[in-house]
Order: sequence, then C-alpha cells, then structure tokens
Amino acid sequence: MIRSAVMAARDNRAVILVLGMHRSGTSALTGALAETGARLPSNLLLPQADNPHGFFESDAIVRLHDEILAEVDSSWDDPSPWTSSKLASIRRADFRHRLWEVLRVDMPGSGPLLVKDPRLCRLLPVWQDLAEERGFETRYVLVVRHPMEVAASLAKRNGMAMTLALSLWLRSYLDVEQATCGSARPIAHYDTFLREKSRFVLPLAAALGIACQRPVDEVGELIDKKLSADQRHFIAAASDLSCFGTIPGTVRSMYEWLLTGLHPSIASTNYTEIAKNC
Repeated sequence: MIRSAVMAARDNRAVILVLGMHRSGTSALTGALAETGARLPSNLLLPQADNPHGFFESDAIVRLHDEILAEVDSSWDDPSPWTSSKLASIRRADFRHRLWEVLRVDMPGSGPLLVKDPRLCRLLPVWQDLAEERGFETRYVLVVRHPMEVAASLAKRNGMAMTLALSLWLRSYLDVEQATCGSARPIAHYDTFLREKSRFVLPLAAALGIACQRPVDEVGELIDKKLSADQRHFIAAASDLSCFGTIPGTVRSMYEWLLTGLHPSIASTNYTEIAKNC
C-alpha cells in the first residue's frame, strides 16, 4: 500500500524517544531500529570500551541534558526527584531553544527521527514542552532490563553501589510512568529483543510508524547481525528477582509491572517517598 503524502509528512515531523535506564540496552535497540528506516541524529557519540557497538546518541543533546541537570544541582546518577518546574522560566525557554537548534538540523528528511539518551527518562517534561511549542510529534518506546543486571553492569563500569543503582533504575521508570501515562509506549525487554532479534524489532518498528526503506529480508539480516550475544555480560532470569541480593519491594513492583503490563500499585503513591525508601 502506498502511504499517503499526509502520513509521510507526519512521520517527517515525528521524534521517537527511546527511553530506558543506563545499561538497559537502549543503544542496542536504537541501532537496530535505525536499520528499519528511522533516522539518527548527526554528530553521534563515538563508541567506547563500555559500548563498542556505539551509543547512537547525539553528543550535543547529551551535553545539553547534562547542562540542564546541572542547572538544578543534579546529574545522571542522582536519583532524587526532578521536575522542569525547578528551572527558572527563562532558563526553561533557553534550554528548549537550544535543544531545538540542535534538533531542527536533523528534522528534515524521510521517516521519524530517533533520539536516545538515558537522561531522557528524567527530562521528558522538557521534551514534551518542546514538542508542543515546535509542533512535532513524540512517540515513545520503553527499554527494560532486569534491575539486578543493570546494577551489576553499573558496578563494573562505574563502581556504583547496588543501592544507588537500584534507586536510579526505579527513579527512571517512575519518571517515565509519570510523564507518559496515557500515551502509547511499547515495551522492549532486553532479553526478548536480543533473543528474537529481527522477529521482535521489525514488528516494533511497524508499531512505531517506521516504514522500511529496503527489502524486509535484507533489513532483518542486518538486525540479526547487529544484535549479537556478546552485547550481554550479566544475565538474570526474568522471573528471578532475588539474585545478587535482596531487591527492594518497590523495585520488584515496578519490574513486575513492566514484565506483565499490569499497573503497579505504587504508581499512585508518593514518588518522592518511594525513591527515599528504595
């Protein structure tokens, strides 16, 4: 079926925000989705030892995200509550303008634009305000990995304590839940898409409105090569919430919801108290 010019124009004004905690597989999924027809920003971060396949993140956007967090005395590894209201109104407008100056360079083109940075979980209100202000559509995909695998990976890369890593994991998904409740947000489980590869990614791309620009079989082969088993170094059974030590009840509740799709009882409670008690 030939897609209408209206639909194509809509896709060209769409930004897919890939959401997920650090070390959760957001890079792997973003790279795979890029093979299906979505576009990546320019000036990507270079691969590093901890992510040799690439981050697929805009260097300029990551720098701006860090600057926004620093403005309110926060950082990527701070699990305390953060909202855009903490920024003075003039600074909020300035940061939106600067984000747009980066984004608009990559906006023209065919198909939606992929934007990925784990800091997005915390900064979604800024992006949602920007989308409304500039008239582009935001679509969401949520990447989830077992919280204890994330903690183990952060311990190796950053020497991070497990309690802090789990607090960050919980804070990220609580913030996403709060900012995107009511919106379509397909969930990509790390172990599932690494195992199923193109069988998972291609239907997900279709659900996100990405139209393949090349033969599907060819795209599938590229994705299967990209999602290799050597990208995973810490493995915990999805049903095992007690490995590596005792997992806090709030983290368990959130992860069980992300696994089953059942709304967590904690979602309606006080977000600040949840993070404090993690």
